[in-house]
Amino acid sequence: MWLLIILGILARLWQFGQVPNSLYWDEIAIGLDARALIQTGRDLSGQFWLQTLFVSYGDFKAPVYIWLVTLLGKLFSVSEIAFTEVTLTYFTTEPLISEYTI
Repeated sequence: MWLLIILGILARLWQFGQVPNSLYWDEIAIGLDARALIQTGRDLSGQFWLQTLFVSYGDFKAPVYIWLVTLLGKLFSVSEIAFTEVTLTYFTTEPLISEYTI
């Protein structure tokens, strides 16, 4: 079982910064919200940072990912690295977490 988990982690890490070539539009919208939260304390629609859903370009985004990107953006800067770090952390720990929660 551990071999499969290690192979899964390696498959996710393979060329992580190069594939895909750019951010998806969802990630860009989250980045804009994160940057607005850092600069003003409010999202792009003028709402306070502590909310259950972020209204973003006609759809709704879950807040935890935006908060994590905002935190990393405060520490480093809002860039592709902030997105990839949050995504990388989630997708490498998810198999370990789901193994113990099922």
